[in-house]
Amino acid sequence: VSEPIRIDEALFGGHVPTVWLQQHFHDPGVVHWWDALAVPVYFSHFVVSLGVAIALWAISYRLYRRYIWTLVALTLITLATYAAFPAAPPWMAGLPGNHVLPEVARVVSDTLKAMGGHTVNSAVERGAAYSNRVAAMPSLHAAVPAMLMFFAWPLVGRLARAGLLLYALAMAVTLVYGGEHYVSDEILGWIYALLSVLGVRWWFARREALPTVAGTADSPHP
Repeated sequence: VSEPIRIDEALFGGHVPTVWLQQHFHDPGVVHWWDALAVPVYFSHFVVSLGVAIALWAISYRLYRRYIWTLVALTLITLATYAAFPAAPPWMAGLPGNHVLPEVARVVSDTLKAMGGHTVNSAVERGAAYSNRVAAMPSLHAAVPAMLMFFAWPLVGRLARAGLLLYALAMAVTLVYGGEHYVSDEILGWIYALLSVLGVRWWFARREALPTVAGTADSPHP
């Protein structure tokens, strides 16, 4: 519970960014435009990576294979870290009785409940029941947009790079403001994303540099 808080405090002069942001921008029971915007940004995590995979499969199978391996590598090292270091997110540290942080709202789920009615509330509650409550360090939510940015950076132009950077930053701010992750969770997620991209890129470049052996599965048919 305490280690990520200490890291954030060290990075931000004794302040925890989640607490500071919610004190200045969040009003319980009031849905601001930035609260509503946080909802699609947060849930884009569950569709964007799949959408990119489908697009690459249709456009370039070579890039698709490298992308899938990068996503798998990132997910595996993230899951391994969850197992070795189960960390509580800010909203959990702020629960009554923990006495670690002031109360922290889960902005995305609270906004959905305020806007969505009974059906959405039930879906949110059922989804929360199946989530890993101590899978905060690192943030896979922050790592995937960073992975997309690092993966695509040498392949796209300036406008696309700006869009990818904006998306990664929007996700990072949403997660911290929303009470889902600390900045330290996100920093490690970005580091894992960069290592996954570079590691898989190196591995594929190494394989492609090897001489092709006649008769192997990768050899062209006559």
